[in-house]
Amino acid sequence: MSKHRKKKNGLAAAEPQTEETSAEKLGEAKEPSEAPQEPDKSSESPESAESAGKEGFAERKISDSENKKIHERFKFDWELEEHLLEALDEDVSELEEPDESEPEPVEIKSIGWKQALQAVFGLFLLVFAIIGVIATGFKISDVVKASKDTSAQRAYFEDFLMPLVASDAPIFDGASSLNEDVILTAACWDIVFNPSVYYEYSNGVYSVSYLDIDRRITKLFGPGLSYTHKSVGDTELTFEYDEEAGMYYIPAYPRSPAYYPEITAMNRTGAGLELTVCYRLPITNWIESLDTVEKTMIYSVVETDTGYNVTGIRIGEISSDGEAN
Repeated sequence: MSKHRKKKNGLAAAEPQTEETSAEKLGEAKEPSEAPQEPDKSSESPESAESAGKEGFAERKISDSENKKIHERFKFDWELEEHLLEALDEDVSELEEPDESEPEPVEIKSIGWKQALQAVFGLFLLVFAIIGVIATGFKISDVVKASKDTSAQRAYFEDFLMPLVASDAPIFDGASSLNEDVILTAACWDIVFNPSVYYEYSNGVYSVSYLDIDRRITKLFGPGLSYTHKSVGDTELTFEYDEEAGMYYIPAYPRSPAYYPEITAMNRTGAGLELTVCYRLPITNWIESLDTVEKTMIYSVVETDTGYNVTGIRIGEISSDGEAN
């Protein structure tokens, strides 16, 4: 009995320790509940993570805008893939094989002597045509220059012959055969049309020295003529000469001249020229225009160191109705 009690007592003694131990264990177990620790993700297996990801992907839906962006982003790749598939679907038998046959040789024809002569002749024609065009250009240029020179020369001669045409000088062959009245009258008309600024002017009349008359005569007919200074003119127009003073009194605005000259042709004759001069009537109260040509005279002039001199006048054509033929 004593042994059994001892055993019993031993068990009883041992029980409090067991209860204490269990209490401690319970206390340790309760502490984590107060501060729960996060589960260690690293400890999770890959399979469980993959399954969880699949579940999340399956649950997520793609919106229309995202689908549109994806389509636009990979549009080029899809089109390129479609073209490649179409190219690969073609039948090889339908493709044309390259023509490996040799090209036909070009036949070179030999040129005969007739063709060669024709080519040379055509080349000569081309050269002559070019030369003709160039020569024509130079000729046109010369004609234009000559026309300009002729216009200026005609204007010069019309002014130069004005005193003789205005006084209606008679025909003559050689200035030495001229009447002195014709010579003096022509010189006075030259002063009327070309007065000098040095002349003394009073009451519409120029006072001109006889020496200036001499210079005008030399200008028109050349030197060496014999004449005596005197008054010349007619009842309508008189150029008075004062022998004591040696002065001519010439009206600055006399009556209208008999004619105006118009040169229609100029022909060179050796050292001189032959001028075809149309005598046109001046505009007056009874004549309406200058278109009427009373007569045509031929003037002979020679060139000098200072200009030209008149050496003769002859009749060209005279029309009874006042028109030159």
